[in-house]
Amino acid sequence: MRILSLLAIAVFAGCGGTTPSTSLQGGRLLPCPPKPHCVSTDAAEPDDRRMAPIAFSDAPARAQRRVVDALRAEPRAQVVEETGGYVRIAIPTRVFRFVDDVELLVDSTTRRIHFRSSARFGYNDWGVNRARMQRVVARLTETR
Repeated sequence: MRILSLLAIAVFAGCGGTTPSTSLQGGRLLPCPPKPHCVSTDAAEPDDRRMAPIAFSDAPARAQRRVVDALRAEPRAQVVEETGGYVRIAIPTRVFRFVDDVELLVDSTTRRIHFRSSARFGYNDWGVNRARMQRVVARLTETR
């Protein structure tokens, strides 16, 4: 039985999923897949995967930096890609190293930061992505 457990851990440890390419399409983030392991500011209401975008009043580059810093406060968060107005951060889980991807898109016209936080692997994340983004929003509120 112990050997089966170790084998299962070894198999799952390598299941971080494939690294996605940038999920921008037509200047917007891709929609969440039809699985409950994703939250997004672009999900249609009353979809339970929807969260409000992050409003900002400072310069877009400064707002982007504040959100990235708030995400970097999450354990194991690593910036994978950052260009003007777009950021992708990979966050592996502690035990099995399943990777969640958080993407940010700064809209300087509406002064909102849109985001998508999604697991690469599996069906359900048990609210992990939503809880993470709620912590990020709370950190931003504390620093104002």
